[in-house]
Amino acid sequence: MHIRVHPLLSWREIDIWRYIEREGIPLVDLYFAKNGKRYRSLGDQDITNPVDSNASTLAEVIAELETTRTSERSGRAMDHESEDAFERLRVAGYL
Repeated sequence: MHIRVHPLLSWREIDIWRYIEREGIPLVDLYFAKNGKRYRSLGDQDITNPVDSNASTLAEVIAELETTRTSERSGRAMDHESEDAFERLRVAGYL
């Protein structure tokens, strides 16, 4: 018998942040707001953009996520492209 387990698959973004807070996991400062912007998802510099935010501490990030309806990947350029975006990247050798 073969069983695959994906324990984080059902976690939401806020669940990850609460885990980070509980475990005291260090983070890069890009996740915290500077000048009204912060990154919610990190990727390649050319395709990842900061989102509007004033959350400059871990507690503020969690509080923000409790009320936002904006997707975690809203700052990712490729998530706003057409359905064949990943196929075009694959053909170009990116993936």
